[in-house]
Amino acid sequence: MRYQLAQVDISHDSASPQIHLLRSVTCLGVIIDQELSFADHVSRLTARCSYWLRQLRTVRHALT
Repeated sequence: MRYQLAQVDISHDSASPQIHLLRSVTCLGVIIDQELSFADHVSRLTARCSYWLRQLRTVRHALT
């Protein structure tokens, strides 16, 4: 996949309209970055999991 991505020509031409490329996009809840990797997705997922684990820690005394 990276080989195909390297073949895409994104050179800017003064005659063509400017296209602003996004660093990452979300599709069906999955974050995909420019290199077609899941690095952003994994980092955001671990941040959300850490958040919810901290929230559970505050209520664990009330759980059986």
